[in-house]
Amino acid sequence: PEDVLLQFPVDFRFAVRRFIEAVHPEAVALMETEIWPNLVWELSAKNIPVFILNGRISDKAVKQYRFVRFFLRSVMKYFSGIGAQDERMAERFMELGAWPEKVRVTGNLKFDWEPPKEAAPDVLEARQKLTVRGKFVCLAASTHEGEEEIFMDLYLELREHFPELALFLAPRHLERIPSVEALAARKGMRLKRVFMGAQNGYDEGVADGWILDRMGVLAHFYPLADAVFVGGSLVPVGGHNLVEPAYYEKPILFGPHMNNFLEMSHLFLNGKAGFSVRDAAELRDRLIFLMQN
Repeated sequence: PEDVLLQFPVDFRFAVRRFIEAVHPEAVALMETEIWPNLVWELSAKNIPVFILNGRISDKAVKQYRFVRFFLRSVMKYFSGIGAQDERMAERFMELGAWPEKVRVTGNLKFDWEPPKEAAPDVLEARQKLTVRGKFVCLAASTHEGEEEIFMDLYLELREHFPELALFLAPRHLERIPSVEALAARKGMRLKRVFMGAQNGYDEGVADGWILDRMGVLAHFYPLADAVFVGGSLVPVGGHNLVEPAYYEKPILFGPHMNNFLEMSHLFLNGKAGFSVRDAAELRDRLIFLMQN
């Protein structure tokens, strides 16, 4: 048997049928909230079991789904099993029509994450070119619009008193990098792209900070950090995964908007494994605390 990577079919019955006929699956596992009605109906008609793994439904999604609950019930009853991340998510699936006897709390697969064993040569080269020796590196990971500006303003405010502070931004969506660079330029800051800069052989010493300009490599840069902020949480996005920086035993900060990782954020706070900050002022105070300790 071989592993094959395929495009997922558009959820029209004719496309789903052709996909099933070509692949001949014995079972289908959908991740988190990938509820595709025609796919589920066609699989059920062919007696092919279909499951949801690592199931979760965000606050935003559950509000939308409630308007079509009558429709979703005709889909949810065909799932052979649903593994929910926690009790709250299990209740949401049942509220939308999943049969209680088919729903189990199986935990969050994100806790099983392990870092890549090896980095590509260009990743190692780019990381080595970042001159961070003697610096306190604050890495803002998976940031969204509004969060980069908060960190830029903090950096400009704190750098006179804490010249060892180094800023490292990793926007969640790379297409936003030009707007982040333009914002930095308006503030008189010089941010440099990690991979583009490494290729051009720039002098890192004249940069105010760096922007990670490639997807899928963030885990290789966590070891450089002295503190990690997990983005999508100071703005109402819902937060991102806390496990990856925790693997490297880094102090972790996140904002109040952790709706998509609520159970995880509670576990981190209860275990004193992270800091929740309500706004930019609390973020500044916590960063100062970490730099002084």
